[in-house]
Amino acid sequence: MNNFIFSIKEIFTTCLNENNVNGYFIGPYQRGYKWKSKTIHDQVPVLLCDLYDAFLKKNIKQGNTEYYLQYITVKRSLENDSFVFEVIDGQQRLTSLTLIFNVLEMFFEKHNLAKKNGHYLLNYSRYYGAQRNIFDEIYTLVIDEETEIENIKEQDKFYLYHAFKTIHSFFNQLNAHHPDDFNEFLLFIENDVKIILNKEDEFTTAEEVFSSLNANKVPLTNAYLVKGLLLTKASRNASFEGQKKHFKEIMDARSLMAKTWDEMHYWFSRPEVSKYFFNNKDAGMDKALVLVEHKPKDEEHDIVQIFKNSLEQNSNKFDNQYELFNQFHENIITSSDAVEYLDKIKHLYKRLRNWYEDNNWYNLIGYYLKTGGKISELIKEDSTLLKKTLSSHLIKQITYTIKENKKMVKKDIDILGYENNPGKKINKILLSFSVFPEGIDRSKENLYRFDFYDYANEGWSLEHIFPQNPDLDEIDYSDDQDWIIEQCKRNNRKDLIEKIENNEPVNGQELSFIYDSFPDVHILGNMALLSSSVNSALSNGLFNTKRRILIRKINKGSFVPKHTIDVFSKMMEAKKDENKEFVKFEQDIKIWSEKDAAAHLTWMKDRINNLEKEFAI
Repeated sequence: MNNFIFSIKEIFTTCLNENNVNGYFIGPYQRGYKWKSKTIHDQVPVLLCDLYDAFLKKNIKQGNTEYYLQYITVKRSLENDSFVFEVIDGQQRLTSLTLIFNVLEMFFEKHNLAKKNGHYLLNYSRYYGAQRNIFDEIYTLVIDEETEIENIKEQDKFYLYHAFKTIHSFFNQLNAHHPDDFNEFLLFIENDVKIILNKEDEFTTAEEVFSSLNANKVPLTNAYLVKGLLLTKASRNASFEGQKKHFKEIMDARSLMAKTWDEMHYWFSRPEVSKYFFNNKDAGMDKALVLVEHKPKDEEHDIVQIFKNSLEQNSNKFDNQYELFNQFHENIITSSDAVEYLDKIKHLYKRLRNWYEDNNWYNLIGYYLKTGGKISELIKEDSTLLKKTLSSHLIKQITYTIKENKKMVKKDIDILGYENNPGKKINKILLSFSVFPEGIDRSKENLYRFDFYDYANEGWSLEHIFPQNPDLDEIDYSDDQDWIIEQCKRNNRKDLIEKIENNEPVNGQELSFIYDSFPDVHILGNMALLSSSVNSALSNGLFNTKRRILIRKINKGSFVPKHTIDVFSKMMEAKKDENKEFVKFEQDIKIWSEKDAAAHLTWMKDRINNLEKEFAI
C-alpha cells in the first residue's frame, strides 16, 4: 500500500493526473451514502463546523493551519473502458466534498473542483448509465418545491438530499453575515484541508480489500473513536511553527502515540483496575476519558451558532451512545488541541496508576470510593489536599453524628445496630477495620493492601455473628453437636438429645431456648461483614458452624476481610473499658455470647478512637 498526502484541491486534480485516472468510482458492493444532517451532532453539520472552526483558528494563528480529514483508500481499476480510482474506504467523505463543491457551483457561481470538463469526478456504479448524474438529480430535487423527500425510497438519495440542503444553508448564512470570509474559507478548504490517500495494489481485488478492512474493524466504542481522533490529528503536529511533517514522520509519530495509548487502554481495561476506580469491570478506558477536563469553550462564532440553531436540537445534547466522543470532537479542532488532550490523558493515567500502585494511597482512595466518594472529586487535588480530603472522609464515615439545633453533634455508636444503620454507617465502620487494620505504621512504606476487587465482586453485607432465630428452618448443627447437647442437658431437653444423637433434623423452633440466651442479636457488637456467597453457606448456623465454614471458605481461596476473620477467631486484642478494666472475650472459641458482643463493641470504640487520632488533620 502506498500513501500520499494531498490537499482537497489536489485530490481532484494532481492526484488523478499523476496516476493517469479519470476520477473516483464507488463500486456496487458499497453501502451508499449515509451521512446524516439533521442535528448538530450529525456528520455533515460536524464536518462544516469543524472546517470553519479550523479556518478561524488559522486566521488567529492558533497552532497548525492544516486540517486533516480521515484516510481514503483507493485502487486503480478499469471501469467502463477507462482507468479510475475505485474507492474502497472513504466514500462518505468524498461524496460530502463533492456535494460542497456542487452547492458552491449551483448557488454561488464558484468553480466546481469535483468536475472536469462538465463531468463529475465521482461516480456511483449503481447510477451508471442513468440519464443524469446523481448529483444533478439531487440538485433538481432540492430546488423543486413539490419534492416530497420522505417518499423517496432510495436510502442514499434521502441522505444526499438532506446533506445538500444543509450545506446550502451553511454557505447561505456565511455569505449573508460574513461575505468577506466566504472566498477565504473556500481557499482554506481547497488548500489547507488535507487527506491521506492509501493506494492499494492493483493486483488485489477491491472486494477483497473492502472485506478485509470491514472484517477487522474494532467495535466503535467511545474510547476507540477518541483514539482515532487524537492520533489522526496529534501525529500531524509540527515540532516548530510553520514546519510540516513528511508522511513517514507522521506515521512514526502515530505509531509511537498508538503504543502509548494501547498501554493506557490495557491498564484501564484490567478488571481489577476498572472495578476499583469506576465500580465497573468493563469499559475502563471509556470511564477514564470521562475524567478528562475540557478547556472552557470559546464563545461560538455567530455563523456557527446561527447554523446550529437552524438544525434540529436534540432533547439531550448527548443523548446518543457516542456522547463522550462528541465532547472530545467539539473541543479538538487542530493538531495542537489533540496534543494537549493526549498530554492530559497521559497525566491522568500516570496519576491514577501511581495511586493504584502505592498501598497507602490505594487503601485510602479505595475506602473513599467504596463509601460514597467519586474519583472525579479527587483528580484535581494535590497530594497535601488529597490526604486531607481522604482523612476527613474516613473520620466522617467511622464516627456517628446527628444534627441537633442546626449543629452536628457526635453520638455514641452504642445506639447503632442492625435495625438502626443510617446510610449503612455500620458497614462503613466495619470496612475501615479491615482496610486500616491495627499494627501497621502507615507513615512508613505500607505492605498491607486490602483486596477491593474481591470485596466489590462478592457483595459484602452486614450480618449477625450470633444468628437470628431462624424460626422453623432446619439447622445444620453438625459442627455444634456436642455444644448443643450440653445446652439441651442444662434445659432438660432429653427429646432433642435423642434426635441429635440419631442425626435427625432439628428446626429452629425446637432450639429457641438457645437463641433466648442471646435476647438482642441486633446490637452493634454482634455485627460483622460477610459476602453473599459465604453468608448463603453460613445461613443461620450457630457461631461455631459459621467459624468452621469460614475456615473452609478461606482455605478454598474465598476472600474474607481481616476484621471478619478476627471476629470469628476471637483474635482481637483485649481493650480497657470506660472503668479502665480489661475487657476479655470468652475463652471458648466455639461460642459467641453477649459478653463477647460487649467486648467486641468496646474494641470497636477503641479502634475508632485510634483511627481518629491517626488520621487527624
